[in-house]
Amino acid sequence: MVGPGGNRNNYQRQDTRAAYNNRQPQSAQPQPQPVPAEKLPAEYVDQAEAVMLSLRTTDKHGNLKFNITASKIRKILTLVTDILNEERFNKNAELNQANIQRLSMARVRIAYDAGRDNGVKEFAEKAKLLNYIKGIGKSRAEFIRFAEYMEALVAWHRYLGGEN
Repeated sequence: MVGPGGNRNNYQRQDTRAAYNNRQPQSAQPQPQPVPAEKLPAEYVDQAEAVMLSLRTTDKHGNLKFNITASKIRKILTLVTDILNEERFNKNAELNQANIQRLSMARVRIAYDAGRDNGVKEFAEKAKLLNYIKGIGKSRAEFIRFAEYMEALVAWHRYLGGEN
């Protein structure tokens, strides 16, 4: 009887497949770094356009398309808009504590969705959503600008041919 690898000796394994436990040590894998906080630039509408232009790809027929649907972007926008609707009545310079917590949870939700879907991950990374949310801090004005940035991303996606 011929054994694995074409050898007649059944006691020696001579196949060339990699063993399951033949993995790289943990230290050789790149360690994830914390997302740095960044302030949203003043020209965020132009940045939104540039982000959406960079996300366009072509399908096998040569048609332009996005790897993220409008509904997935709107899902993120809804998280932000819900907070914005409450903050419109707030006259303080800082977000209220409940909305700071909701914004933190929105950041977690975006990270989760990005981990599940490569299209969302590419969108979140190129748009720097996690960086900008972290950069908002407690500033109400920064949050409102971020909400407008999210609206600009949705608008440019639609304008450039994005579908639901």
